[in-house]
Parts: sequence; structure tokens; C-alpha cells
Amino acid sequence: MVVRRLSHLSFSRPTAVTLGTFDGLHRGHQALFDKVKSLAKERELRSVVLTFSQPPQNHINGKPKKKLILPLKKKLELLASSGIDEVVVVGFQEIGTLSPLEFAQRILKEQLKVADVVVGYDCRFGRDRAGDGETLKTLGDAFGFRVTVIEPVMVDGVVVSSTEVRRAIQAGDVERAVRLLGYTPFLCGRVVQGHGSGRRLGSSGGNLVVSENLVTPEEGLFLVRASLSERDEVGILSIKHRPGLQDNSKFLEVRLLNARVDRLNGAEMELTLLKRLREEEDHIERMRRLANYNRSRAARAVDMPLWTLRSKMKKLGVER
Repeated sequence: MVVRRLSHLSFSRPTAVTLGTFDGLHRGHQALFDKVKSLAKERELRSVVLTFSQPPQNHINGKPKKKLILPLKKKLELLASSGIDEVVVVGFQEIGTLSPLEFAQRILKEQLKVADVVVGYDCRFGRDRAGDGETLKTLGDAFGFRVTVIEPVMVDGVVVSSTEVRRAIQAGDVERAVRLLGYTPFLCGRVVQGHGSGRRLGSSGGNLVVSENLVTPEEGLFLVRASLSERDEVGILSIKHRPGLQDNSKFLEVRLLNARVDRLNGAEMELTLLKRLREEEDHIERMRRLANYNRSRAARAVDMPLWTLRSKMKKLGVER
């Protein structure tokens, strides 16, 4: 997959394009990508995703900023594994002032050389979000490209959207997030020295600093898989609000079964949320018993024999 910026576009053959912020790359987005790839294969086109680095709303004064499900780097990594040929990353300032007509002519026709455009049922584009799917079809007739509008994807009787995914993650509802996304959700952050609570919990833990621009669960105890440089490790993530921290901010503590997190100070870490264990409890001893109580559920979640997980959790100090 090739990643380009809008100012460096040079296509030698026509393209099939879908456009949007695509935060989370959920099942609805995947339906658009599948259609683009299908059209590209059928008509011998290059499949292209045109995506914003940030939701356009985040650039509008007076509107609340949306938190991201995925950082741009992770979004591009997932797109690279999707089978899309090229991704064009644009900033809102590059195209936000263009009218729907200008966008269709300058960006779609002249720069992207589109033959097919695929958009969702709720597509909006152009200055002040003035254009929609019907607008795009009219412009396609004028400039010689076809437009396909994809119907919404439903899960649990609800339209799949980035908003629904954010709600599921914030609520700590990992199973619902998986149904909406089609994959297990991630948390990406940087490891910093723990505040001592890692050792009190029975292992050398560390704290994870996650960008305030990213969505995280409000509180809870989660079984996670951490992607390290050479291997993946299973562990536990505790998220809670600590009154002693500035602005009562969230405190994320990570403990891994076979790795000392405190030795990873400053390293970037990606956590896959596998399962919510139970609500966080204040007292450390209760947290020990909580993890012990949930060991069989944890074993099933990571497809690990119970006796193996039990011995590993003893190393963590969460089972006695």
C-alpha cells in the first residue's frame, strides 16, 4: 500500500475512491472498502482511500472535539492490511474551503482521476458539508464518474458508526465494540514509571499514558494483550479515576504475565482489549481476589489452559 499526501498525487491510471474520516475502520467502513476493491478489480482501477487525519469537526471553532478511536499511525497500519492500493491523507485545511463542485472537479476528477466513487449513506462533503450522495451523483454525471452509495450496516439493531464504537469503548463494553468494529479494540500509549502500585499488586507494573485525544474506557479491569518488540504478552489493565491526580484524571496501570513493564519506561505500547473482567474496586486486596475469581474467564478469553494461566497469574501476584 502506498500512502500519499494531497500535494504529491500523480496517478497514471483511473481510480476507484472512497472518502471519509474512517475513524475506527468499523464494519460500515469495511463495506465501503470492499466495494471499492471489487470495482477496482472489475474495471482494472487503482483502489484509493481518501481520509482525513482528524475529523473535520475538530477544526471548527465552537464545536466539541471528537476523540479518536485510532491514532492515524494505527489507522494506516490497518488499511495496509485491508488490500487497498493507496491511501491519500488530507488535512481539513487543504480542502475544507472547497465547494462541492470545486471538490469534485479539482480533487476527484483532476487529481485522483476517479472513474468510480463509493460513499456511505451519510456522506457529506464540501464547504459547510453542503454536498451529499445525491449531490455527488449529479456531479459524477457532469464530470464522467460513477457514484455508488452504500446502505448502512446494522449490528444489534443499530447503525454501525464511529459514535457507537466510542460509546462502547467508553462504557468498557469490549464485546459490543468487537461486534461493531469486526476486530478487537486497541489502546496505544507510552509506558511511564509506575507510582508504586504495581509492586503492591504483586508484579512490576507500569503506567500507560494515552493521548487525551484518544477514546479510552472510563473505568474497569481488563484482560489485555500487549504487543512488544519481539512478542505478545497477556496481562491486566486497570483503569480508574484517582482523586490525587491532577483534574481527577484517569490512571492506567498495566501488569504483564512475563514482562516487567517498569523496564519498558518510555516505550510505546499497544494493548488489545480482550475482555472486561469486572468493575474496578478501590482496595488492592479486593483486586487480587477479583483477578483470582476471574481466572477461568480469562483463560477462555486468551485460549489458554486454566492451569497455565493460574501459574502465570501467581507470578503476577494476583492469585495466591
